[in-house]
Amino acid sequence: MADPLRGLSLDEIIRQCREEARRSREQEIGYCFELFRRALQGSDEVAWAAIDHQYRPLVLTWVRQRAPDQADEEDLAQESFHHFWRSLSPHAPHLGDRFAHVGHLLNYLKQCATTATLDYWRQTERQARLQRTLELAESHEIVTRLTPEGDWEQADLLGRLRAWVEAHVTDVQEKLVLSASFENGLSPADVARHYPQVFADAAEVRRVKERVLKRIGRAFNA
Repeated sequence: MADPLRGLSLDEIIRQCREEARRSREQEIGYCFELFRRALQGSDEVAWAAIDHQYRPLVLTWVRQRAPDQADEEDLAQESFHHFWRSLSPHAPHLGDRFAHVGHLLNYLKQCATTATLDYWRQTERQARLQRTLELAESHEIVTRLTPEGDWEQADLLGRLRAWVEAHVTDVQEKLVLSASFENGLSPADVARHYPQVFADAAEVRRVKERVLKRIGRAFNA
């Protein structure tokens, strides 16, 4: 049996959805669900605009529950809708098989808002860790010794070495390896453990260390 709501105009569906949203779940007829179906299945921009207008305040409320103070809440709300669209539009013809009513759709939209906000948190934390790493590498003396004590005792050579490092070592990983290894005396395993956001494992630390030491060796043996 055909769904009678599918024969109604979009304007009527939008109007009835607004009214339906004010009533209890038991009084729902399905206008809001039909509005979502048309937006997802037909890529109807007018239907999407109506959904955005009606539900954005709700999405913003969900975002604010988890977002940091400096977050752009409007951007996170927009990303929530985009995630919702990307996930469901390919399966729109079978929307009714997955969601029993609009409440289930809204629960999924809430999950999308949570995902968008958590992704923002993770990205913010990654950026903060990288910034701290850069500050650490720049705030410490990069090199105090390169080989066992006594090999670089000459002050003029050490000065030239430091000057070369400051001028030629700009890679974040290389700067951090030099600082951690030769100033703080950390082993490759220790470096990898202290900076998991920068190095995958001790083997990567060793590769970076060998790479930069070879360049230094070539520069000073030329």
